[in-house]
Amino acid sequence: MTESNIEGESESKVLFLDGETPRALKGIIVSEDKEFIVLRRRDGVVRIAKRFVIKIETKKRSDADGNSRT
Repeated sequence: MTESNIEGESESKVLFLDGETPRALKGIIVSEDKEFIVLRRRDGVVRIAKRFVIKIETKKRSDADGNSRT
């Protein structure tokens, strides 16, 4: 997913720990609560526990530099 959809949703990159290995997934955050982030990707929906999240980067289509939130 390299583009935002028509509704203007932004693509996010979530960096998290998978065991001791850092991993990153790209997609659109569709929901978030105090324990999980739900990420919609081309290959399906992924739930990531917030306790393993290191960083979330959100990049809007018109934002060349990207915004970062932790």
